[in-house]
Amino acid sequence: MPDSEKSKFIKEKFQLIQNAKSIEELITIEGSNILKKCKMDSETYPKVDFKITPSEIKLLVERGMLNENYEFVKGEMSNIEDPLTKILYAIIWKNGDLKKIKHIIKGVTESAETDKRQLPDDAIVFYQFGKYLSGKSGEPIIDQHVLRAFGIFRTSSLNEVAPWRTFKLVTSKHHDLIKEYIDWLSSDNIQPELRAIKDYSYYIDRVLFALGKYSKR
Repeated sequence: MPDSEKSKFIKEKFQLIQNAKSIEELITIEGSNILKKCKMDSETYPKVDFKITPSEIKLLVERGMLNENYEFVKGEMSNIEDPLTKILYAIIWKNGDLKKIKHIIKGVTESAETDKRQLPDDAIVFYQFGKYLSGKSGEPIIDQHVLRAFGIFRTSSLNEVAPWRTFKLVTSKHHDLIKEYIDWLSSDNIQPELRAIKDYSYYIDRVLFALGKYSKR
């Protein structure tokens, strides 16, 4: 499909998002005929219904399970007694993701800071996921699909669309775009009735995820 049609479709959906006053309206946008094939798989990625607080992270440090850099302390994990924790740790280990945990934890611990514009130079997606897990209102889940959709939405000329359609890797070069997205989520562009609803940003993220996947096709 031509860039012009992709851009037009995405900007029309963003207008619907900005007019939405309820979660049901966002779900309707996500489930529309064109986007439903691009939806996030709820079986693979069910909604996370818990939050992690900085005080809980502090407790893990005090127990000696995490060091001051928020990395697992070697040998301490052998003291885990909860079977679910053991299984989840084993999966993280098998996938080679142990070093990624500290970025999520930093996002959680820094969520209380009033200046949310400070972003790391690496592992931005994991860091922002940590901020989302903190439960702080307006903190989105960032990934390539969400930023691809938002990037196309903010384009002012057709020539800018094609590079966004092939965009894949989130890096420090996208700090300004991420900040702009976070600001947009909490701005008057989003209806106050919607912003008053807990986890509204999660459902906007889902719509943008679908839009971002759609834009690649």
